[in-house]
Amino acid sequence: MDNEFENQDVEVVTLEFEDGESEEFEVIGTFEHEGDTYIALTPYDDAEDSEDEPLIYLFACSIEEDGYLDIFDIEDDDLYEAVARSFEELTGGNRVNI
Repeated sequence: MDNEFENQDVEVVTLEFEDGESEEFEVIGTFEHEGDTYIALTPYDDAEDSEDEPLIYLFACSIEEDGYLDIFDIEDDDLYEAVARSFEELTGGNRVNI
């Protein structure tokens, strides 16, 4: 597997949803799967307060030259599961919420 898992300093992004709600997420890191870039996020509130395993969500993403991050849902269930398996392998078994 030619993937590497990149983890930067703690970075928080705000996702705005179609219903007008928004939520802050901590960026766990980015990684490649079959030539595309994906991002792993965890709810920012859970990152500090929870003793349980953190919730981890995966999204497709593209990082623009100016550093702007575009984040997209992974709409195909089979692709999401394959990306989740890649993430779990890269991180030594961290479970992803599917």
